[in-house]
Amino acid sequence: MAKTLIVARHGHALEQEDDYERRLSDKGVAEVNAAGTALVARSVRLDAVLTSSAPRAAETARLLAKHCAFAEPLQEDEELYLAEPLTILKRVCATPKHVETLLLVGHNPGLSTFVSSVSGQPHELRTAQVVHLRLDVNQWGEVSFE
Repeated sequence: MAKTLIVARHGHALEQEDDYERRLSDKGVAEVNAAGTALVARSVRLDAVLTSSAPRAAETARLLAKHCAFAEPLQEDEELYLAEPLTILKRVCATPKHVETLLLVGHNPGLSTFVSSVSGQPHELRTAQVVHLRLDVNQWGEVSFE
C-alpha cells in the first residue's frame, strides 16, 4: 500500500505590505491553471486538500482542486503559513487513513525543505510548481524525513 502526496507551492503573488494577505497575481493564476492542466493530464484524483490559510495559497488550492474536479471542502490551516518543515510533517501525519491522495499547498522556504526531507532529493520549488511523491506507507502517520 502507498499514499500519494502532491505538494504545490502557491502561485506568483502581488506585492503587498501585509505578507499574509497577498493574493495571486494574473501571472500566478496563469501558473496555477497550467499546473492544474498538468494534473488533469495525469488523471489525478484528490481525496483531500490541505492548504495554508494565506489567500495566495488558498486560492492556489481552490484552483488546483477545481481542475481535479474535487468538490469537497478544503482544509485551510493557519499553522501552514510560512511553516517550518516539522510543522508541515505533523500536519501531513495527521491526515485520516482513508485519504489515498493528498494535495498540500504552502510556502517556501519550509515547503521546499519539507519535500527535500521526505523525498531524500533536493528540491527548490518555484511558484505554482507541483511535486508528486509516492510514499511507501500504509497510513499518513508513518511519513517521515529521510
